[in-house]
Amino acid sequence: MNNGALKFHKVLKDSAHCAIDCVFNSDLVIEFTTSVKEDRFIANICREYSKPLVVVDANNITVDQSRFYRIATEIIKQTNLVPCKLTIFITGAELFYMRKKFTQRMIDSFITALLDTVKVVVNKHIEIINIGKPGFEEAAIKAAYSLNIPSTVFVADWKFMD
Repeated sequence: MNNGALKFHKVLKDSAHCAIDCVFNSDLVIEFTTSVKEDRFIANICREYSKPLVVVDANNITVDQSRFYRIATEIIKQTNLVPCKLTIFITGAELFYMRKKFTQRMIDSFITALLDTVKVVVNKHIEIINIGKPGFEEAAIKAAYSLNIPSTVFVADWKFMD
């Protein structure tokens, strides 16, 4: 039986405001980015709310245990004052922009292996939050569920263009 609790929190906001809510409600933000320009929005929000940000290069999603330990060590460094429960906002490049290089299944495998390592190394009760967009965020929710890590998706009130 899987104890990874998955909650959906419906908010009547666009995806940018949902991302702001996620930063506000997190202890740490991990952003998987393919370019410096892409991470400015999240970086600015993190600075505004004084939240630590760990930026990970999304151009390389090879399952590499030593890289996972480096990321986990960075998380420990950034959150050493956080008590036993650590809420992590995992965000990053959408699958649409990465589809020529990676499939969702490849990203899922990478994030599951990363979170499995982080869960062991960080040694705190972890919760994952994000807005659930395809790519790294979808992978984080799937991985959290399979690894029995509680997770919350802040579901945006998506608007379709005419």
